[in-house]
Amino acid sequence: MMVYLLLTAMVCSMASDFYVWHRYFRGKAKPVGRVILLVQAVLLDLVLPAALYAVNGTFGREEEAAQAMLWLMWVFLLFFVSKTVFALFSGIGALLNRGSRKRRRFFEAVGGVLAASVVCIMIYGASHGISTIRVNRIEVTSPKVPEAFDGYRIAQFSDLHIGNLAPSGTLMTDIVDTILALKPDLIVNCGDLVNIRSSEITPDVFRRLSRLKAPDGVVSVLGNHDFGIYVPGSDTAAERSLERLKEIQRALGWKLLQNEHIWLERGADRMAVAGVDFPHKDRRNGVHAVKGGSDLRRAMQGVDTSCFSLLVSHTPALWDSIPQTAAPDLTVAGHVHAMQMKLNLGRLHLSPAEFLYPEWSGLYVKGGLRLYVNDGVGYVLFPMRIGALPEVTLFELRRSAE
Repeated sequence: MMVYLLLTAMVCSMASDFYVWHRYFRGKAKPVGRVILLVQAVLLDLVLPAALYAVNGTFGREEEAAQAMLWLMWVFLLFFVSKTVFALFSGIGALLNRGSRKRRRFFEAVGGVLAASVVCIMIYGASHGISTIRVNRIEVTSPKVPEAFDGYRIAQFSDLHIGNLAPSGTLMTDIVDTILALKPDLIVNCGDLVNIRSSEITPDVFRRLSRLKAPDGVVSVLGNHDFGIYVPGSDTAAERSLERLKEIQRALGWKLLQNEHIWLERGADRMAVAGVDFPHKDRRNGVHAVKGGSDLRRAMQGVDTSCFSLLVSHTPALWDSIPQTAAPDLTVAGHVHAMQMKLNLGRLHLSPAEFLYPEWSGLYVKGGLRLYVNDGVGYVLFPMRIGALPEVTLFELRRSAE
């Protein structure tokens, strides 16, 4: 898949360069411009994709390869998108100018402005966008909230993808500080703690994560990346990484919920917190089967619907099946990241994610049940977030009248 995507992008990028050459440099005495165009074409259309392909071959084998691939992909997208946008608008202008004695440069100007805007937005997304944490506060009101849990505070984070974060960066420390400053009663991790393997949790990372404390502790679930789907080699290597990840979470004092639930008690009142594994996937690295599988019935077995309950899941995709199998009052999930691109216009939110996921970001309510999809705090594919800032969510439970 990676090869086909790279080949397609290379062809499109070369087509943009060919158009610029034909439109602006053919037969004109601009040797400096020609040299610059030729050099960038060789570097961006051939060398950079070749470097991406080479790094992709070591992806999963070397910790540094994941970060190198992220930034190479970002650089490639930066130039590819901006060049394509300019060539497209310039081409539209050229077509409209055919047969006209007066040459209008409106579309060229628009293309230039848009191309420059793409560069600025992507640089902003790769700096401010991945480092500025947003706290969303959600009040959950229900008559089922026990009296002793009125005002109970739950902090949620998801999709840390530790292996993709710069080792010298402060994002992880900032996330921990942000969560602790909220003074939650319970902290919830919705999975994808690691990106490839458990070894990403170095002693320094362990020390930072160990600061996450709350009166009722930290509960977590496993995401698709946690199951080792990108660990190269046999299933055994993936299983070792998964088991080590479980050991690390136990050492941190976290409660890993795998299709099970626990009870939180305040005097005679109590509420249930359930967690499910990531659903089964048929293949790992295109070859091997992946273990896992969410079991809502098992997770909620013994939880009476009269009790207030919280369900922790990595993916929101199972929410549509919840009414038939269980009835948690609040489900929290992550996984989607809003595809790290979201346009916020008041209450209107637009993202490519909405074409792939029916529930992809924020709060959803159906039949008295609530789902909240956290945008995550880390990143995958490219080190950039545009509009979908790293998110920590604070839920405050409120008891209401019947």
